[in-house]
Amino acid sequence: MKKANLYNLKYLISGGGPLAPETVRRYQELGLDFVQGYGMTETAPISTLNPAHAFKLSSVGKVFPLIEMEIHNTDGEGIGEVVIKGPICCKGYWKNEEATAELFDDEGWLHTGDLGYLDKENYLYLTGRSKNLIVSQGGKNIFPEEVEDHFQLYHQIDQIMIRGYLADEVTRAEGIEALIFPSREHYESLGTFESEAIRKDLIQAVKAVNRELLVYKRIDRIRILEEAMPTTSTRKIKRPVVNKLLPVDREGFFTV
Repeated sequence: MKKANLYNLKYLISGGGPLAPETVRRYQELGLDFVQGYGMTETAPISTLNPAHAFKLSSVGKVFPLIEMEIHNTDGEGIGEVVIKGPICCKGYWKNEEATAELFDDEGWLHTGDLGYLDKENYLYLTGRSKNLIVSQGGKNIFPEEVEDHFQLYHQIDQIMIRGYLADEVTRAEGIEALIFPSREHYESLGTFESEAIRKDLIQAVKAVNRELLVYKRIDRIRILEEAMPTTSTRKIKRPVVNKLLPVDREGFFTV
């Protein structure tokens, strides 16, 4: 702590995506509290924040005063799309009526495209993005971001993207695959340069995470990438517009 000059820090505020609870716990063990918030540019830009005196580990915060937030089109577990009303919401997109019409419904709710749920104290919990949702053979919903969060403390992985692929063309069931870009810095520090050794290590990492997941959420196969995936200005991976129901392509993939 002293060497890293962290003694003067009171709180660390995290945004841009939910942190895995285990990541938060690790920082708490160092005496550093993470306070998570949630919002988007269209909501100016924050709509929830964990109170420093009463934050919840897995939540992205409590809904601000003067803001209405609901969960629409919920599934059997109460998870649905987060929608918002209030003075923080934008009026629309400049000279883009089509995009504005997609953002708001007829009742004036701003549709975030994020999936989650609210607890009884109006704390928000995020599970993923609606357009990234994977549906298993048994009809279970799988949120890629939720699976990706399990890899936050695996230093050998620089980037990981979980997505669905069309495992059965008859039933339209989806399998789960992981695209992984290894951390060159990590393997260079170990003096490991052989691709076979890296492949075995990454497969073991995925197997370890699979043991933490429910059976229907487990990764079926992985592809190790030679180049990093493109990212946004906030370092989020740019997911393809169509990133699920891809045809089966065994070339370059390894079964887990």
